[in-house]
Amino acid sequence: KAGVVTTVQLSHATPAGFIAHNKNRNDYAGIAREMFTESQLSVIIGTGHPDYNDDAIYTEGVNGYDYVGGEQVWNDLLTGKSTLGGKLVADIDNDGTPDSWTLIHDTEDFLKIGTGETAAPKRLLGIPQAGSTLQSNRSGGGSKVLEVPYNENLPTLADMSKAALNVLKNEQGFFVMIEGGAIDWANHANAPGRMIEEMIDLNDAVNKIVKWIEANGGWDENLLIVTTDHE
Repeated sequence: KAGVVTTVQLSHATPAGFIAHNKNRNDYAGIAREMFTESQLSVIIGTGHPDYNDDAIYTEGVNGYDYVGGEQVWNDLLTGKSTLGGKLVADIDNDGTPDSWTLIHDTEDFLKIGTGETAAPKRLLGIPQAGSTLQSNRSGGGSKVLEVPYNENLPTLADMSKAALNVLKNEQGFFVMIEGGAIDWANHANAPGRMIEEMIDLNDAVNKIVKWIEANGGWDENLLIVTTDHE
């Protein structure tokens, strides 16, 4: 199995680069459609929710629908269809039946899958109730850590990672790319406080992943690589 997890839009450059084939990195709708319908991914988690702004406040259609493949694809995802925008999703287990996505938004759903309280679905599409980032692009401040409070009711990168790992776990193995994508964004914005917040979030995710590995086969059966952007 394979998956991608990010704190920025799910069809942004890094998650897209692991699965999509598109000459234009800004074709977010085309990239998202390919990720949803043509890939064999079992997990896609990232922001870009059409109806929530960067402060995680409901504002219908505020972000448009490009990051989730277009309005028709979004509506099809909401109703659990196996046809998205007129195209069937992939059959990832070769049983002759297209495997539709289980779409979640609520933090509680991420937590329940991450703890095993809810059974892991075959394919998980997690889109938290946030616009461009989970936390980094929230209004106000940026020069100091927690100059303004975090957006409430959103999962952390660790929460999303644990959910992804529980979906991907299987006897044949898996690959997952997990990205603290907004670290780079905060640096581009010259917002050191936000960069530090994002690094704390990444470090916490790494620590939780290490604990998951230790409880699931240990280092004889798992490899964890931690790297930095552009390095």
